[in-house]
Amino acid sequence: MARKKPSCFAIMPFGKKPVGRELIDFDCIWKQFIEPAALAAGFEVSRVDEDLEKGHISENMIRHIKEADVAVADLTYHNPNVYYELGMRHALARHGTVLIKRDSGDMDVADTYPDAPPALLDNIEIPFDLRQMAHFFYQMTPDKLEQNRETLTQSIIARYNAREPDSPVYTYLDDLRFTYKTGKASGRQDRDYHVLDEAGERTGKKIGFRSGDIANLRPDRGNAIDYWVNSENTLMQMARIHENAISATIRYHGGLNPDTRLHTDLIQNELTKKLGNRPCAEAGEVLVTGSGFLRKSHGVKAILHAASVAGKPCSGFQPIGEQATIDCVHNVIDKARSMIRSGNDVFAGKSLILPIFGAGQGQRDPATIAGQVIYAVMEDLRFTPPDLEGRDLELVVFNAYSEDDLGLMRRLFEAYRRDGELEATSP
Repeated sequence: MARKKPSCFAIMPFGKKPVGRELIDFDCIWKQFIEPAALAAGFEVSRVDEDLEKGHISENMIRHIKEADVAVADLTYHNPNVYYELGMRHALARHGTVLIKRDSGDMDVADTYPDAPPALLDNIEIPFDLRQMAHFFYQMTPDKLEQNRETLTQSIIARYNAREPDSPVYTYLDDLRFTYKTGKASGRQDRDYHVLDEAGERTGKKIGFRSGDIANLRPDRGNAIDYWVNSENTLMQMARIHENAISATIRYHGGLNPDTRLHTDLIQNELTKKLGNRPCAEAGEVLVTGSGFLRKSHGVKAILHAASVAGKPCSGFQPIGEQATIDCVHNVIDKARSMIRSGNDVFAGKSLILPIFGAGQGQRDPATIAGQVIYAVMEDLRFTPPDLEGRDLELVVFNAYSEDDLGLMRRLFEAYRRDGELEATSP
């Protein structure tokens, strides 16, 4: 199945608009400059229909503004709609916004106003609040157009791969989280990468992501994973089976008769025993249980319950600290290797799937931790303990449940690939 291309959305005027002493054809800028630059970057590119500029704010436009992997905003003309849409983009998206402004040119000039009134000359400068942000100034001239297209192409790719926010909202309010459910990722949009060593050679290990519901990973579909990691709270209280959480999925599918009053809560019962008389687990600690009926239905050999979220009475849950989360990732890999090391074929496995720690109950913004978690896994996979030569973990993947998760995984993995840390297993 062909991989889905990332999306680019243009926030810009339509038709011909007066800028200084010139009447600029923005449809020409779209066709000659923005659209081909985005296509060259490998993106699907779009802009809203012209009637939206007349005041019709549609759900379709707002979804484009929020969900586009990259938005290109042209600030050449002082258009209130453009500023409004750019403001929405900065409020709804941490990453992926490119600001551009026309500097000069003749290819896009429809008419001139030699005797333009002062009011028209005032609309050339970028408004004060936007001047501090990085802009790409382009020229619409035959000798500069191709070079400018290439620069915009590279800018789109760079913003897509960036790990730091470019929205001033998220730059200065770094604890802000915008919660928006894009829905479960559709189809199978999985991807794997070879983990490379310091010399750029393949290590024999792979890392990647699996899209959609983890319950779809089954032997009869050829995509079963040996170890499932459950991002759990320190109390080791699994989510109720009707909640939308990996913990609930594991609890439901691992239980006996989960749809009846005779339900036997196999995994939670075992987890409670593992915790023993302690009131809670340590932050970052990992407890291992069997997989209940998930072994038969999904080929899961063990569940690794990672204490990545801490609960406080009457206060809800909070993710553990960033360093504690990274340590938790290392603990997960260590636990999986311990099971392989045991020599017990019942628990020995080759593959493992992780969630984005703290993004569920902990309400952490996945973008703030996912890159570090991925890198921590790469670090562990680059080194094979001597006693595990030929039988170590071979594949570690992340669960990208929603379309937002999927877009984040694509960006981060492609960034590491471009940095020379990974190599795609297929084009």
